[in-house]
Amino acid sequence: MPTTELKIGIFCPTRKRVNSLVRLMNSIAMSAKNPKRVSFHLYVDSDDTETLQFIEQAKAESPLEIFAVVEPPNTRPLSDTYNILFEDSKIDVMMQFGDDTIMRTQDWDVLIDEAFQKYDDRLILAYGHDGIHNEGFAPHYALHRNWIETLGYASPPYFTADWSDAWMFEIAKTIKRNIFIPELMIEHMHWTQGKSPVDETTMLGEARRHNDGNEQLFRSEPMVQQRQQAIKLLQSKIDESGDSA
Repeated sequence: MPTTELKIGIFCPTRKRVNSLVRLMNSIAMSAKNPKRVSFHLYVDSDDTETLQFIEQAKAESPLEIFAVVEPPNTRPLSDTYNILFEDSKIDVMMQFGDDTIMRTQDWDVLIDEAFQKYDDRLILAYGHDGIHNEGFAPHYALHRNWIETLGYASPPYFTADWSDAWMFEIAKTIKRNIFIPELMIEHMHWTQGKSPVDETTMLGEARRHNDGNEQLFRSEPMVQQRQQAIKLLQSKIDESGDSA
């Protein structure tokens, strides 16, 4: 069966990291077999003039279709930015990225197609190596529109730093739909690995990590119950489809 080309959206909140953003966008465009079916969806703070200027330039020059949502700083929690980016998108698959990542795999878009085509219901969380966690965890992953519309969100909208990836990965593991693609490498250029400098955005993220109670919120009983409900919704859809791949 020939592989159907999916419309893939790269979703990425970014702040004051133009050089890293250029690196990421170039890596996505240059390594995709068909970059014309890939779009870039950026969430940007309204006071980040350098990034906003770059986006206008990139829209004219990049082979990727580029969209941006611009809001005042601290309008919404970081994890909720993926939801506002998804709202008006026309994509089939959302890939969640940070601006400190690099796509290292040629024809990565074909690998994404192949992973989702194995499941008629498309209800998987697909991910690859990141250079840190690899198969054990998925800080950057792909979800089909079917998954997002089943749950009613592209990302749990509660967290100012971290934990949204843990939320989705826990759900995917529970329903046995965390699908690792060993050929796929999305390198996380994390500052703790000495791959990126500690910049203003890093410091802001660390402050939120330590001060905002995200882990406590994640582990709270209401949030546990929400994940259990999400598991039930997805498992019901899988059972209806009869798709065990």
